[in-house]
Amino acid sequence: MPYKLEVLWCRTFQSVLKVGNYFMGYRMPKYLEGPGKIKELGAFLKEKGINDVLVVTGSGMVRRGQVQPMLDGFEANGQVFPTNGAINGIRPTPGVEKTQTLILIGGPSKSYNWDAELVLNQLSSIARLTTTPIVLTTSRRTPADFVHDVTTACPNIRVIPVDETGPNWVPENLAKAKEVWVTQDSVSMVYEALSSGAPVGIIEMPAKEGPHKPDASRIARGLNMLIADGSVCRFTEWAKTNTIPQTGTVMNEAGRAATYILENFPKLLP
Repeated sequence: MPYKLEVLWCRTFQSVLKVGNYFMGYRMPKYLEGPGKIKELGAFLKEKGINDVLVVTGSGMVRRGQVQPMLDGFEANGQVFPTNGAINGIRPTPGVEKTQTLILIGGPSKSYNWDAELVLNQLSSIARLTTTPIVLTTSRRTPADFVHDVTTACPNIRVIPVDETGPNWVPENLAKAKEVWVTQDSVSMVYEALSSGAPVGIIEMPAKEGPHKPDASRIARGLNMLIADGSVCRFTEWAKTNTIPQTGTVMNEAGRAATYILENFPKLLP
C-alpha cells in the first residue's frame, strides 16, 4: 500500500474509532491534565474509594525523578506502603555454620569518592584483628588496580574478583558469614547483608560535596538512619572495641511487601 494511502487509512480508522466510542457504552476516563496534576492522582483515587494502588514503572523513570511527584501525592493520602531500603531475596540461614568474615567492596559513586588508601587502611585493621577467615569480593565499580593493592597490603584476605563470581556467589557467602563489612557507597549490599542476619560493619569513604553529597540522596539518607539507630556499625566505632554489636536487626522487606500485596491485591493470585 502506498505510504499516503496507508496514512489516510490509519487516520480514518482512528477517527471512526473515536466517534464509535460514544456509542459502545464505554466509560470515558477523567483526565488530570496540566503541570503538577500528577500530584493529585492519589487524592482523586481516594475520592473514588481506591485506597490500594500498585504502581509498575521502569527504573529509568525512578532514577530521573519522574515518578516521585506521584508517589509524594500517594504518601500524603496514606496510600504508600513504606519499605526500608532496597528489596532483595536474601534470607537468614540459621542452619548454616558461620565460618568466615565477608567483605563487599564497591567503588566511586554519585555520593562518595574513592580513596584507596583509606579503604586499605581500614581493611588492614580488620584483617589484623579478625580471627575468622576473611573473604573479599569486588563490584563492577571497583577500580581495576584495587585487587592487586589489597592482595599486597592484606595477604591474609582471600580476594575473589567480581568477574570470578556467579549470580549465587553473594547469597551463598552471606549464608556462611559470621559478620559482613560493606563499603559506604554500596547501599544495596548493606541491605542484603542485613537481610542475612549477620552483624554489619561499614567501611567508611569520603563523601562528596555539592548536589551529590550523601544528605541529598534518599538512599544514602537511609544508610545514615541505619547508622544512627545502630543497625550497622561504622569502622570508626568498631575500632574502639574491635566488635560489631549484635543488634538483632534482620530485614525481610521482600516478605513484608509480598504479604501486603497478596493481602491487598487478591486478584493477582492465580
